[in-house]
Amino acid sequence: YSGVSQTMCAKNPPAFAGYTLNQNYPNPVGGRSVIRLSLQKKQAMQLDLYDAVGVKVKTLLNGEIGEGTHEVAIHAADFASGIYFYTLRASNGFRQTRLMQIQNRRE
Repeated sequence: YSGVSQTMCAKNPPAFAGYTLNQNYPNPVGGRSVIRLSLQKKQAMQLDLYDAVGVKVKTLLNGEIGEGTHEVAIHAADFASGIYFYTLRASNGFRQTRLMQIQNRRE
């Protein structure tokens, strides 16, 4: 999948059902932030970003992803300041959500 860089780690963090969705760093986001996710096997995944009221703002990732640790970058300049949620879904029904705060310095 283009737009996603892969970082192989010697030790992956413990995973639930073969997946790990880490908290973005840094958080709050003032410039660029990275969301890391790990998969134990190749899987169709979707990562969506929602605003505080639950409206989907952007699909960050949608496609088949190989095993390993992957990174998805978020740039604060692309979004209004506020609270956002990102949700990772796998084709087997796995779902996990995390919260992020964006502080857009251009506003």
